[in-house]
Amino acid sequence: MDKVSAAEKIEQILQQQITVMKEIYAYQKELSDSVRNRSWEGIERCVLKSTEASNEFLRLDKQCFLLLNQLDPYNENGRDFYGYITLLPAENQKKLTYLYRRLQQQAQLAKTANDTLDAYVTHVQTLVQDMMEAAEIGTRTSFYTRTGAPSQSGYSSLVIDTVF
Repeated sequence: MDKVSAAEKIEQILQQQITVMKEIYAYQKELSDSVRNRSWEGIERCVLKSTEASNEFLRLDKQCFLLLNQLDPYNENGRDFYGYITLLPAENQKKLTYLYRRLQQQAQLAKTANDTLDAYVTHVQTLVQDMMEAAEIGTRTSFYTRTGAPSQSGYSSLVIDTVF
């Protein structure tokens, strides 16, 4: 395969990757909004769609790597994306560099959305765990057996009727 046709295929793959990364970002924002608003309907669909998009991105990434390897198949040293595209004509280098930077920007947006959601969920989990520990300490001796002896509370289930 000549370098120009490889560059065109790489360009197509990068454009597809950018589109998929935008989808991933949209699913992450939707998931984040649902979690923050406690709207649990549709979360499974959102997670499934996000997983499918991630798998599609990985498939495209492997295709791109195989095409990049075809540009210099006998190179024993590992190269990064920019190292491979230096083997292409200047016009193709500019296009691919631009697309690759757009892909990196989209990936950073998706990573930021994911990190924000992860931090929020971790914070909420810690808050609920601390509340449960405080409730357990406060009720430790307020449970009694049928004979009147104090008993330790063992939460097998708990319902909280308050929205935080």
